[in-house]
Amino acid sequence: MSGPEERYTDNIAYCRDEAARASPDLVLSAQFAPADERDRLMALYAFAAEIHRIPATVSEPPLGAIRQQWWREALEEIFSGGAVRVHPVAEALSVVLSDGRNCGVRALMEEAIDGIGWFLDGEAYSSPEGAVGKASASHGSIALAAAVLLAGEDIPAKDQLVIRHLEAIAAVSRQMGPQGAGDRSKAEGGPIATMSERLATFCEDDEQDDALRLYLLDEYRHNRKGTKRLPPSLMPAIAHAALIPVHLKAAEKLHRDRALTVSRFADFGRKARVTKAILTGTV
Repeated sequence: MSGPEERYTDNIAYCRDEAARASPDLVLSAQFAPADERDRLMALYAFAAEIHRIPATVSEPPLGAIRQQWWREALEEIFSGGAVRVHPVAEALSVVLSDGRNCGVRALMEEAIDGIGWFLDGEAYSSPEGAVGKASASHGSIALAAAVLLAGEDIPAKDQLVIRHLEAIAAVSRQMGPQGAGDRSKAEGGPIATMSERLATFCEDDEQDDALRLYLLDEYRHNRKGTKRLPPSLMPAIAHAALIPVHLKAAEKLHRDRALTVSRFADFGRKARVTKAILTGTV
């Protein structure tokens, strides 16, 4: 019987497809990582896609908790070096994370799993700060895990904070804009509100919508300065944060005119913006 190594080509292809569908911005940044690191990032982002879709694909919170636990147990198998359950993402992770350099990554991946629990609890966003704080756990942890995969665990605390916070801002911005609208249009109709659905509810109030967008833009402008001190090796983990203003501008247009279609906001300058961030070392 073949094992994860023999199925690796098919598994990593699955991961690339999953990551591209769920996180096109992150995949765009990852293309600037060294060739031998890209598969590790694709497997990580496919894992994130599996985690982030849990609220949209379960009918009640206990079922979501079961899926959370399934992935916690999968990580235990992956990082223990033993047999891994048959799942393309779990098997791909068991191969790309098998070199012993990834102790710090596990805790961040577990944080992402735990971060989804808030969405299963049925709470609503109460403030811009709260929205970003929740995204820091569910999404910021993934960006920081990517940074650790690229540069190791000795990342200064202030740089970790910048990476985590920028990705949280980016995640909320994406879900306010066309990507979130697209996700809502493809939702499976479950009773548990997803991140994009909760943001849409929060932003039904014009004042709250304006306050959230202004907060995100201010936080982006403040934190982008911190990327100037990041070593080039870390930029593929966060260069896509350069797209935050694009997502927020599109989100404003969608909010002002609900009749506009998502396709109206195709941004043909995405790659140029991310490339510039890589070359200049700032988002």
